[in-house]
Amino acid sequence: MSLLGKVRNRIRDKSGASILIALVLMIVLLTVGVSVLTAANVSVQSTANVLQKKQLYYAARSVADSVTRGLTEDTRVAAVWSDYIGQNWDEIRKNNDEGGYPYFVCGLLSGDLPEELRAQGSSSLNMEPLHVYFTGDDVVDDAGGIKDGTVMMVDFVIYYGDNADEQMQYHLNASYRYNQDEAKAGKTGWNLEGYGQNAYDG
Repeated sequence: MSLLGKVRNRIRDKSGASILIALVLMIVLLTVGVSVLTAANVSVQSTANVLQKKQLYYAARSVADSVTRGLTEDTRVAAVWSDYIGQNWDEIRKNNDEGGYPYFVCGLLSGDLPEELRAQGSSSLNMEPLHVYFTGDDVVDDAGGIKDGTVMMVDFVIYYGDNADEQMQYHLNASYRYNQDEAKAGKTGWNLEGYGQNAYDG
């Protein structure tokens, strides 16, 4: 057989090369497919995480707005807060957090919670009891009334699930100032100074 015949036979015998090319092409396509699926899964998880964070923020803001409306616009609600602080100040000032601020803890009745939060039930959105702090210990006068200029901060913590320690949480705080001056006092004496957020945990 001539040299030219041998070259022709080799060119015609491609069965091994075809299998190798098909195998390489299949591996490339499989790698691309897995990469696309992984990217899509990460995108879905990221979107779900953003949605959960927004839901936590809106729930915390809704509860904070409800408390703010009660404290700044409803004289009966404001009187309950002020009377409780005045009557229990000696006990409250004994409780100090890490920063040395006097505080007390109170829960909200389910009727005080916004409808969106109550509708979720205990297996979804939940809220820790409110932590109420004061920036100083000179809060109550001799008659048991709140002193002018008293600053009170309230922490709102909203979370998913039944255990706040194991879930994503959103912390929101509100700062209120008590004013006896009628020009600054508003309806109840308590005025919202602003909201602050401590962002997400978990």
